[in-house]
Amino acid sequence: MALRYTISRKIGIGFGASLLSVFVVFIFSVTNFKSGDKAIKSGQTRYTKIEEVYQPSEELLNKLIYQIEQSKGRASQWVNDQSKDEAKFKTEFRDLVFNEIPRTKRMLGDIMMQWEDSTEQAQLLTAFKKIDDLFMYYDEIMTMLSDLEAYNNASNVMYLRIFVSNEGEVEVNANDAINILKQILKAQQRKSEEATANFKKDMAEVSDNFEYGIRIITILGIALGAGGLVVAILTIRSIVMPVRKLREMLQLMGIGDLPEKITNVKNDEIGDMSKSMNDLVDALRRTSDFAAEVGKSNFDYPHEPLSDKDTLGKALLKMRDELAETERILEEKVEERTREIEKQKQRVEELYMDVTDSIKYAKRLQDSILPPESKLQNLLEDCFVLYKPKDIVSGDFYWIEEKNDKVFFAAVDCTGHGVPGAFMSLVGSNGLDHAVKDHKKSSPAEILDDLNVTASETFNKEATDKTVSDGMDIALCSLSKDRTKMEYSGANNPLYLVREGRIIKYKADKFAIGSFKNGEKKYTNNVVELKKGDVIYIFSDGYADQFGGDKGKKFLYSNFRDLLVEIHQKPTTEQKAMLDERIEEWRGNYEQVDDILVFGVKI
Repeated sequence: MALRYTISRKIGIGFGASLLSVFVVFIFSVTNFKSGDKAIKSGQTRYTKIEEVYQPSEELLNKLIYQIEQSKGRASQWVNDQSKDEAKFKTEFRDLVFNEIPRTKRMLGDIMMQWEDSTEQAQLLTAFKKIDDLFMYYDEIMTMLSDLEAYNNASNVMYLRIFVSNEGEVEVNANDAINILKQILKAQQRKSEEATANFKKDMAEVSDNFEYGIRIITILGIALGAGGLVVAILTIRSIVMPVRKLREMLQLMGIGDLPEKITNVKNDEIGDMSKSMNDLVDALRRTSDFAAEVGKSNFDYPHEPLSDKDTLGKALLKMRDELAETERILEEKVEERTREIEKQKQRVEELYMDVTDSIKYAKRLQDSILPPESKLQNLLEDCFVLYKPKDIVSGDFYWIEEKNDKVFFAAVDCTGHGVPGAFMSLVGSNGLDHAVKDHKKSSPAEILDDLNVTASETFNKEATDKTVSDGMDIALCSLSKDRTKMEYSGANNPLYLVREGRIIKYKADKFAIGSFKNGEKKYTNNVVELKKGDVIYIFSDGYADQFGGDKGKKFLYSNFRDLLVEIHQKPTTEQKAMLDERIEEWRGNYEQVDDILVFGVKI
């Protein structure tokens, strides 16, 4: 008996050869990828070291050197310039000694633990000891010359002038500390340069591996393509051409043109198909004629099934009997559905009017709590508010009030937006009014603590579910009458102060209003000395979170800060217009994702 060379065997041989070639390409690709991945991980480690250790270390060392230079000059000025205790240079000197330099030391001490060289760690500790010795002399200066009368003691003044002379203890200790810090800085810079060079080397290795892999894969791909071409030619000759003949016959039958019968029948599956095709031609003629007549609604056209197993013929007969009844039922249902849709349309229109009226009423309520432009300009003089609700009503609102020679102003972001956010804003505005007017709170931190009590009682007094998350994010400021001092406290929302082209960020506490019980936490009160030309910005997260641009990404806080620095010297009316124009240009055709609020005050 002759071997039957079936289609499955033909296809199996062809696909087997192709799969083997693909497997070879896969193994090489995996090997090359692992080599490249190793180099990438090495580069990532070095890059992380540069970003998290070397660069921060350089910045902090430079900052500490600068601060010591500043403190040395202020100490000399304290001794030689007889002045009141509230003199600006004395305030700056105390801030350097008690705040800035200790803060920089703490940050350097933290990052020092990541240094690999114990010698540099020991050098830094030595520098810290020099700074501590320097602070002892600073303390003696501030103690002995604590007021104007102390300058009348000539012996004390002469004694302290020796401290701050070119060869005095202050100069010696300060220079010793600075020299040590510069040595450490030079070592950190050298390590940063070495790490950067190694990082570039790793990336070059990755590039070389990639190019090598591309060349090899290209060669293997060409070989695979050539092998596939051979398989394709063999498949066409033994399988595709006979199948194409059957397809042409089926296409003719599909358009109602019955072909001639096949005479050359082979000993394989295609030969079996050819024999069946001959039987199908006769049957199709009768079935297609009947289906065409039924499709014309000629339900009296005669038809007999080909056999007892002719399910198609039986189905066509059943279809003929049911179509007439179906036509009648469909006509009745169409009329019924038309009436129902008309009623539903009328009901939807009524509901839409009710909802729209409710939202408009909510907007009137919210508009009533927002301070008018005249009040803003009267209390703050040079300011602007960019207020862009996502919906008709908003979860963001701004607030201002004057009390005890202070102007309080805030930017508030309530949970959600639309109607729910708007009603929360009513609670927030009322709570701020009560805290200032009724409860006599005088600092932003006290006001936020009081507002938290009001919000917690309002949002959660009936709630038993611990997942309730109603609350507010807020940035609250108070401005002295002479515009020289500002106090700030925030819940999640920071404050940006732009001064002489440089932005200063005052961080907020990371817990929202209404998220904890009274007494569990307290908000931080920040006191900031202001200068003429400073610009204060408080805001919600809607501006930075807006999607847009060419790639549909968020605007981000980094771009927001750069924009504030760019526009801060403009008049406030122009700042508002530029902020609005920039975010609309960024948004493009994207939907506004949240309420937008930016509050700016120019000193």
